[in-house]
Amino acid sequence: MKSYVSAPHAITQALNELKPLLGGDFKFTSGNEYTERHAELTKAAAVEFISGKASVGSAAPVNEFLKSHGFTIEFDNPRNPNDIVTAGVVNILVRWANELDKTTLLWGKSRSVPAVSCDHYGDFASALHPHPVFQLPVKENFQVHLTKADRDLPDNFLGLQLHLQRLQSSLTRGLYKFEDLILPMVNLDVSGDLPIFNDIHMLGADGQAYVTASGKFQGILKLNEKGARAKAAAGGMILCSSVRMPKPDYIMDEPFWFWIARDGVVYFAALICGDCLSEPTNLD
Repeated sequence: MKSYVSAPHAITQALNELKPLLGGDFKFTSGNEYTERHAELTKAAAVEFISGKASVGSAAPVNEFLKSHGFTIEFDNPRNPNDIVTAGVVNILVRWANELDKTTLLWGKSRSVPAVSCDHYGDFASALHPHPVFQLPVKENFQVHLTKADRDLPDNFLGLQLHLQRLQSSLTRGLYKFEDLILPMVNLDVSGDLPIFNDIHMLGADGQAYVTASGKFQGILKLNEKGARAKAAAGGMILCSSVRMPKPDYIMDEPFWFWIARDGVVYFAALICGDCLSEPTNLD
């Protein structure tokens, strides 16, 4: 099981950055798990730690925006000058109410890793979860929770956030008795393609049909004795739907079969390997 991040509000901001460019609000004409939650996510996206950038015909302004927030992902320039590149960012810094003590712990009971120890925390329980849930006090207006994972949820940038949103709403004061809470330091930086962003069809207020493509994300979490920095970026291309969506090439770079048929009868067949790959001078 690999570490990953879930921050769908970054997608929400990336899409909402389109409104000034599409003549106002837009509506989805087809979608996926994300579009079912877009309206709900939009209600909570107008906060100071969420921002975004969109640009018509060029990826440079969006890439500069991402770089200014400490991200390394970049988008390619669109092939069509009317296509749009957009991205949204969630960027949160929290500082512990009191600096934590450095220590170590045995991860998986076998590997020593740097850790921090906290003796001032809140503990909660939930009927939806078998493990205690802890809250670390911070100076900012955030609630920072952690608990042991009890299942492997889909790594789609969406599922974990939804699960923990439900868990958050079910918390009650716990009756656990622990001394210190010891947790590992974290230095997470993951990035990759974002399939859930792709193939969302929408109609702009300008009457033009659009479709999303080339989604990417990056997620960063740094945690030490002073606090935590948590940030995520997501975005991609918004194509005029009259333009063919870019598709990957299929490269025949391994041995392959070649055959010629008519009316269902194969008249010639060959296996092509690396021993005959050169340009013929003619077709005689």
